[in-house]
Amino acid sequence: PLITNKPVVGYVGSLTTMDRIGKGVDLLIMAAAKHKNFFTFIVGGPESEAQRYRNLAESLGLTKDDIRIEGPVPASKVPSAIAACDVCVYPAPNSNHPFFRRDTSPLKLFEYLASGKQIVCADILPVWDILSKDTAHMVLPGNSDALASGIQEALQHPLDPKKGKAVVSNHTWKKRMERITRSVSQ
Repeated sequence: PLITNKPVVGYVGSLTTMDRIGKGVDLLIMAAAKHKNFFTFIVGGPESEAQRYRNLAESLGLTKDDIRIEGPVPASKVPSAIAACDVCVYPAPNSNHPFFRRDTSPLKLFEYLASGKQIVCADILPVWDILSKDTAHMVLPGNSDALASGIQEALQHPLDPKKGKAVVSNHTWKKRMERITRSVSQ
């Protein structure tokens, strides 16, 4: 369990793409170093990346009172990791890599929405059909200051979690397959 009297801002998911490209979690750590009014909780692997982020946090002066980087956990522990957070973050670098321009379909956003958490998300094309200004605080990708501002906004002006839960009900696997089938048959 996390022991802190500060709001918890977390990232739960893989720390790299399958091509080992960072997903922007370093931006969250940099934002945490600038704004110590929240506790940062990062859960994900691979362990080598988690250790690299621990080293970055330490180099920026963050301590165990500011941040915890858990590393990879079994899928069964993901819901409790998300539940520990007040705000969930999906950062992304400002990159022309196809992963961030078209290929990603971040399932973690659905987990965040379903849990009723406040969300701060990099404003990248692949999330546009999932999120809106009513369901997430959208920020510039690749910018730790913008991410920090989005986190502050989420903490001070929370959005209605019911709107996020409604999005999830429209994006079930069954409904996704129906959309794909309709698209293919046209």
